[in-house]
Amino acid sequence: MVFIFDIDDTLNDLHKKRLPFIKKYLKENHIDKELKDPRSNYFTKMYGLTKGEAREFWLNAGNNLILNAPVMKGAKKILKKLKKDGHRIIILTARDEYYHGTPYQLSKLWLDKKGLLYDELLVGYRENKEEIFKKYKPDFVVDDSIENCTKAKNLGFNTVVMKGTHNIDKIPDGFLSAKNWYEIYKIIKREIIK
Repeated sequence: MVFIFDIDDTLNDLHKKRLPFIKKYLKENHIDKELKDPRSNYFTKMYGLTKGEAREFWLNAGNNLILNAPVMKGAKKILKKLKKDGHRIIILTARDEYYHGTPYQLSKLWLDKKGLLYDELLVGYRENKEEIFKKYKPDFVVDDSIENCTKAKNLGFNTVVMKGTHNIDKIPDGFLSAKNWYEIYKIIKREIIK
């Protein structure tokens, strides 16, 4: 079977570190911004940063946040189990060159540093993850983005929305969702690996 997994807020737990990290960055760089949406996972919404300001953050400091992000509890163990059982694991991230400079190297470094097993890494699909879903025809997509899960679901693929504070109250009825990787594996096992 083919599984597609997102990285940010799905394989890694950026949300716990995101807010204090950006707060410190803004203070150290004398950028006066008010916190607008502490639950958002986008700095443009969280602090009302312009795209240019968000880009400067990512290129100057944010990639360190990514490199030091903890793995979501259970993710490493579940990926290892899926690989051992012969499944294909594709990591798909929206990280792009505009915000991250070298998104492939950044993502690969984090995945390898954390010992996460995968078969293929695809980066830069901020707007068109749907094309990847069509090409790879995954048996399952796990992403924290409701939009991406909706696209995959509309194409007929099984999905799980990774719950986070940024999306918990926005998950549509009828969508499978999980708050951790152990729940994800139970859903996968129940829905597909029968």
